[in-house]
This record gives sequence, structure tokens and C-alpha cells, in this order.
Amino acid sequence: MGNNCTTGQSEMQNGRQFSSTDTPHLILNYFLYNCHHLAAVAFMNEWLGSDNRATFEVYQSLEWKSLDYRFRLTELIRNGRIGEAIAYIEQFFPAILEDVNDQLMFSLLCQQFIELVRIKQHEEAMRFAGERLSQMALKNGDSAKQFKVLFYLVFICLMRT
Repeated sequence: MGNNCTTGQSEMQNGRQFSSTDTPHLILNYFLYNCHHLAAVAFMNEWLGSDNRATFEVYQSLEWKSLDYRFRLTELIRNGRIGEAIAYIEQFFPAILEDVNDQLMFSLLCQQFIELVRIKQHEEAMRFAGERLSQMALKNGDSAKQFKVLFYLVFICLMRT
């Protein structure tokens, strides 16, 4: 299939019909998904001329504040501040960590353990593993397996240093 972006013709990809008019939506969704608030606004202002006022109104109704919250949460996790990220989730997105999402909480706690080891707070890491991780691992067989693997990997890494 040729490049039909300039002609507005449709192409078939993975059983879905795409046209050149889908491209701006994909770009905007990328910006929104990755919490690039300012880029999304700039793109909308550039792309959404008077021809696309209806679409503009839809995107205006987005909860921009949630993008700011998600961006802050992403930054906390990327910077290894997992304890703060968990507190942030509990404050602004409490439904995410309810009982149905124990696996997410366990993954965050594993990451917090890794961060403690990474910054060489080994005693604190061991205390944390005993108090928080082991409790969650006892609740769930899959978490227990992950806990063992994580613990062995960290132990091996520590033995090499």
C-alpha cells in the first residue's frame, strides 16, 4: 500500500480502517497519554482551526487537572520516590489500590524495596521486606513467588559488591 496521508484516502491496518484524519487524533492521544499537557494544548491550538470546533469542545472538557496528577505520579516513580508515589495514589487515586489491585500495590512495594537497596539502605530494605513485602506475599501465591525471586536477585547482587 502506498502513502495515502496526503490524499486523505484510507488504508487498512490490522483490520481497522485508518485515514489521514486519524493522524491528529493519534498525536493528541499520545500527548495526553504521556501527560504532555502543554504540548497537547499547543497541538490542539495549531490543529483545531475553525473547522474542528466540535472536536475542540470535546478535548476542552477533558479533566486537565488529572493530567497534572498523573504527570506528578509518573515523576515520583521515575525518580525512585515510591513511598511518596504510594501516598500520592492513596490521596488522589484511592480506587486504584483497593483490594482488587493488590498486584499493583505489591509491584510498587517491590520497587520501593529495590530503591532502598539501590541507595544502599540495606538494613532499612531488610526491615521493609520483612514488614511490608512479606505480609503481601503471604496473602497471594503469585506475590510470594515474585517476592522470592526478587529477594534472591537482590541477595546475589549484594554478594557481588
